[in-house]
Amino acid sequence: MLRGIYGELLVAGTMVFVFEKVRCAHTQYLAADPDYAHVNAMSFIYYKMIEIYMEKGFQYLSWGTTTEHGGEEINWNLANNKEEFGSLHSVNSIFEKSVADIEQKI
Repeated sequence: MLRGIYGELLVAGTMVFVFEKVRCAHTQYLAADPDYAHVNAMSFIYYKMIEIYMEKGFQYLSWGTTTEHGGEEINWNLANNKEEFGSLHSVNSIFEKSVADIEQKI
């Protein structure tokens, strides 16, 4: 977990899932307190994530999806924000498995 602290307050944070084998860190579940938007805590978290995982020799950072409504629409503001940190778009495959199919085989 990466946290953005302002004074003694937690004003932003994210969970980071680390995939050592492929040298990739993936962030998920980002959140920031809108009352502290002026301190740019999320930008700081992105910066620290870059710094930390570059030092560890990671090849990739994944900042998650930029889509809404079940992947039907691109959130262009979010995509542009991620591009400001040098990221590039990529398409990820989605794999699904019905729990009902698994239960029938058990």
